[in-house]
Amino acid sequence: MNSKRRFIGSCLAVLNVSVRAQPQNISFASVGETVVGDLYLPKGNGPFPAVVTGPGFAGVKEMLIPDYANALASAGIATLAFDYIGFGASSGKIRQDIQIKDQITSYRDALGVLEKDNRFDSKRLGAWGTSLGGAHTLVVSANDPRVKAAVAIIPHIELDAKGTEEQPSMIGAIEADVKAAGSGGKRVMVAVSGNPGDNAAMTTDGAVAWTKDVTKNAPLYRNEVTASSLLALSTYSTVADAANIKIPLRAITAKDDSITPASKIHRALDSVKGVDFKDFPGTHFGLFGANLTATIDLTVDWWTNFLSFVRVSLVQEEAKAEENES
Repeated sequence: MNSKRRFIGSCLAVLNVSVRAQPQNISFASVGETVVGDLYLPKGNGPFPAVVTGPGFAGVKEMLIPDYANALASAGIATLAFDYIGFGASSGKIRQDIQIKDQITSYRDALGVLEKDNRFDSKRLGAWGTSLGGAHTLVVSANDPRVKAAVAIIPHIELDAKGTEEQPSMIGAIEADVKAAGSGGKRVMVAVSGNPGDNAAMTTDGAVAWTKDVTKNAPLYRNEVTASSLLALSTYSTVADAANIKIPLRAITAKDDSITPASKIHRALDSVKGVDFKDFPGTHFGLFGANLTATIDLTVDWWTNFLSFVRVSLVQEEAKAEENES
């Protein structure tokens, strides 16, 4: 009887939660720097299932992420959202410089923070992200056994080789920045978002309007990156990692996305067992307009199904073991 009561109580605990008003500030070491994050906690004592997430390309943790994290907390799932090294509130001598390997390491270090904190259930951890954060999610999902389920929203797969070749000025900026980085000189910066024809990393899919809207509550966001960041992105492919994913993964795409095309995401993941696709009309940034609520609901639903299921299975196993002992 006691085992049954504990089982029922554990199931109810998954449902009977609500979000706290403000995330807690948290920091942790990663690659010799201090990574700063926001910890969104459900109401209650836990241990809670928990997920980690980092921003998209050149983003900060106050952009877009709070909408998802608040909804997840209301569903009983904690979120640790963090700024990459050199961005936002995190430390880093070289600012606005995308280092792919370091960003993936920070994802894994964030998982380590959750794993060691008794407020969270180390057997119910996950990862999610959008765009570049979605790419990192694919990598850690394929390589880190602590990740039990994942959500990748419009994830970066790989760039076409012709991308920067069509912008001679961008190639010149990259070459100049690589030289500056090697000599300790002043770094060459390029805009993150711009209008079509601008010398910027993203000039399509309504990048300027979306960035203006989503950075209203992100005072540390800067619309620039080192030109070498584009070189880093151009050599970053998640194809091999995507093929090795063996955990439940929900992939959300935008059919008219020209930045992280849905066709590339499907090619990378269609043959992978356990992947659930949700395809929406619209562009890369347009996805977070009319369909923002739908993508949030799909994210919450995925975590609720899989991370809560893991907990229920563990409780059932513990109850069965106790009954066998008695």
